[in-house]
Amino acid sequence: MKKKFLVMSDSHGQNDLVQEVIDKESPIDGLIHCGDMEEAFGKDLSFPMYFVKGNCDSRRIGKKIPYERIIDVCGYKILICHGHLYHVKYSLQDLINEGISQQVDIICFGHTHIPLITKKKGILLLNPGSLAFPERGYQNSYIVLTFSENGIHYSLKEVMEY
Repeated sequence: MKKKFLVMSDSHGQNDLVQEVIDKESPIDGLIHCGDMEEAFGKDLSFPMYFVKGNCDSRRIGKKIPYERIIDVCGYKILICHGHLYHVKYSLQDLINEGISQQVDIICFGHTHIPLITKKKGILLLNPGSLAFPERGYQNSYIVLTFSENGIHYSLKEVMEY
């Protein structure tokens, strides 16, 4: 069984970009958003969406959306958070320690607006960068994360300007 998920972060109200990526990558089996949406994505979609709040979401996004959550996809335990509560702009150590304590396989996070794909202490760390406002020197980006009987595959993708 093969499942395709989109991982995005820091769209900051640019829902047109969210929809553009969904349209481009469809069909997909799920969407992981690592926070700083700033406004709810209002379209009813036919796949599960896993959202967390970021530091810019606290007043605009409802209280029902958590700051972090753990999901299971194809037997892989995934921690989703924005990253600001783990100080990821300065170090990944607090985030890695949380991943170890929660016994996760993958951590999806944002906040830095800089994409990162790395493996530390046996945990795959995925930061898709910012969909809307990348840090200087980087492109608007997201990650395609695919689960299959052969394991996990991931690819950083850039949103191309037209």
